[in-house]
Amino acid sequence: MVGYCDLDYFKPYNDVYGYRKGDELIQWAARVFQEACDPNLDFLGHIGGDDFVLVMRSEDWQARLEGILTRFTAGREMFFLASDLERGGYETEDRKGKTVLHPLVSVSIGVLPVSPGAYATHREISTAASHAKKLAKRLEGSALFIERRALPLKQPA
Repeated sequence: MVGYCDLDYFKPYNDVYGYRKGDELIQWAARVFQEACDPNLDFLGHIGGDDFVLVMRSEDWQARLEGILTRFTAGREMFFLASDLERGGYETEDRKGKTVLHPLVSVSIGVLPVSPGAYATHREISTAASHAKKLAKRLEGSALFIERRALPLKQPA
């Protein structure tokens, strides 16, 4: 399975708390992701910014990903002021100067189960995993979306 992980509301977090705190949050998230991996079966990659990829061969990958959501949500409070935790978010001005309350940073994981021969190239896998991540981001809070559609196997040329 391939998982595309993204931190939600990260840009406004950087705007409010600064790049140093943002970097600390990304590094901590990477540790949470890494701790969920079996070092003999799984791979964690940093795509850039607040985006990560997981390639997991562990049979219990879904439980591992659900553990990421739980640990991230429970531990993120160390990155916020008490007042932001109390109101459930942090405020910034949008491009029009209007104050907007952004929810606390959460993590979205889009999952693409991959069977041998189901995709012709790594680009197809990347595109499909990216789409799954977008669907995960539509869910509220830290969320996991698993692509369940049966995809036809490609025939070799």
